[in-house]
Amino acid sequence: MYRIGFIKSLIFLVCLAPMFLFGQRPTGGSTQVPDEPDTLQASYFLLSDPSISRNYDDTVLVGFHRYERIRDDENYFSLGFPGSPVRRVLFDPVTDPALFMGFNQFDPYRYSENTFKYFHLKKAFTYASYCQGRSQDDGIFKTLFSRNFKDGINFTLDYSRTNNQGFYNHQTVRNTLLGMGLWYKSSDNSLNVFLNYFSNVFSHENNGGVVSDTLFNQTFLNQRIAIPVWLTNAFTRDQQKIYQIKANYLPGKDSVDSKGIGFNYLFKWDRRFFKYFDLSPPSDSSYYESLMTDDRGIRHFFEHNVIHNRFSLSFQPKDDQKWVEAGIFHNYHQINQEPDVNNRQEWFLFGKFKWNLATRIQLESKADIGIAGSQASFLVQGRLNLNLHPAGELTGKLTISRRRPSMLEEKAFISQELVWDNSFDNLFINRLQVQYRFPWLNLIAEGGQLLITNYIYFNEMAFPEQFKNTITLTSLRLGQTSAWRKWQFEHQVLFQISNNADVVRVPKWHSSHEVSFTGPVFKSALLINTGLSLNMNADFQGVTYAPIIGQFVLTNDNEIKWYPDLDIFLGIKVKYFRAFLKMENIFQLTRSDIHFQTIRYPQQDFNYRIGIGWYFFN
Repeated sequence: MYRIGFIKSLIFLVCLAPMFLFGQRPTGGSTQVPDEPDTLQASYFLLSDPSISRNYDDTVLVGFHRYERIRDDENYFSLGFPGSPVRRVLFDPVTDPALFMGFNQFDPYRYSENTFKYFHLKKAFTYASYCQGRSQDDGIFKTLFSRNFKDGINFTLDYSRTNNQGFYNHQTVRNTLLGMGLWYKSSDNSLNVFLNYFSNVFSHENNGGVVSDTLFNQTFLNQRIAIPVWLTNAFTRDQQKIYQIKANYLPGKDSVDSKGIGFNYLFKWDRRFFKYFDLSPPSDSSYYESLMTDDRGIRHFFEHNVIHNRFSLSFQPKDDQKWVEAGIFHNYHQINQEPDVNNRQEWFLFGKFKWNLATRIQLESKADIGIAGSQASFLVQGRLNLNLHPAGELTGKLTISRRRPSMLEEKAFISQELVWDNSFDNLFINRLQVQYRFPWLNLIAEGGQLLITNYIYFNEMAFPEQFKNTITLTSLRLGQTSAWRKWQFEHQVLFQISNNADVVRVPKWHSSHEVSFTGPVFKSALLINTGLSLNMNADFQGVTYAPIIGQFVLTNDNEIKWYPDLDIFLGIKVKYFRAFLKMENIFQLTRSDIHFQTIRYPQQDFNYRIGIGWYFFN
């Protein structure tokens, strides 16, 4: 045991060493990432905040091997296959005070106004990429298109399809995501109108996880499809369609880069349902237990339609030092928890405020305050930024929220039988975060403390339960990106400690590291990027996933053990074409244990992936 602990500590220290060895400029080296020109040279803004323009750098080679969104920042635990339900490594409860369903397991994948990009273009472009695993049934296809038309019109389309058969039986995945946007900008720049459609469809076959984690090394079970699983005929479909109109009007001015008094309106129709059914559940109720209300089959259907109307006035004086927005929004909810059908309404006052108090001091705040039946719910956020150049940059953020339990936490029907009907208290959430950027180390340190009262979790029986006392979670995250000559180093280490590890089940530390080399070959005709990435976390009592309710739930099964998840990758780029080869879970070839991030759901064994991407310009 002491030898294993020493090896774990040694690997951890070796991964951290470059954070300090290469943070400062070495003799003859550079702290900048080697020059790799962006071949598109475009900028974009998110639909949720058109006033902020960002550089679009997705044409570069570095990072191209991160083919899935949850692999881009390594902040999620999954069920072991692409497109699976996920949960954040850093404990992060919902703070939005508006009423919501409670199915959040696919949220990081969804297309919405918070993720959809509109582009400032000089020329139209189309991007297509495909990533494939060991078989033709394991692939991810993506395409992105944007073009300007005459009369101030821009059209953007973003599409993604994930197919996966899984390493284990009954683990089929098909995720289909589509975002379309039409942007009209008047000739005098006073009116901007955005028409959007989003479709998020997640179709999964659920196996409930493996029956036992002691069978992997037995004879005849090296083929993972021979490992017995809990469910053989269970399916989930989570479907969401969003229709949205957004308009910003500022008479005689540019309503995207607004100065003066502006008028803003948003209409959104959000149609969503969650459906789970098992045509042949286990006859002995050993898996579903109290949720098995009918032994002939199981069905859980939950439909939620929301009509959202939002109106606001905004003001920015000519001195560019302040910006204020204030308004009101209304949500009309149509809820069908088969067989229970009801309607609800919400009214909220909201406001946003930005103020450059001085050259190096910026203040931002936001508030959503419930009224007319929603008085118990609110969200208040504040952010203060101090530019201490050249010493660094200090940012503080405070979030205070009071919200209702989710609709699923309040009530649920399985096969049209009521399984729970709760009267939980509202949740009160208080989070303080402080971040400091150290420019001479290229290091970001972020500390925070979360206080949450009346937290609701799903217990070992997959029933919601409320913890009446206050849960405290303290976290520290260190992140660094640095370079030396043609080498790049990316590190992120997260520490978090809770006063109630029985309810909040997260590892005390989690780290991700990537070391790569980027440089030209063949007389600069080809650019390569090759390296390795490593992810680890401390031993902890984990959770499992209950597909019947779409939730991560507590379990008394074995701990999730430390495991060095090592990948090796090679990427190439020739002008507008990129490709990569990636070997995943390398250490599985030399270890007898199996990697888990979620109990009962093993990660895939050693696997390889190839991917290509190509930009086309009109």
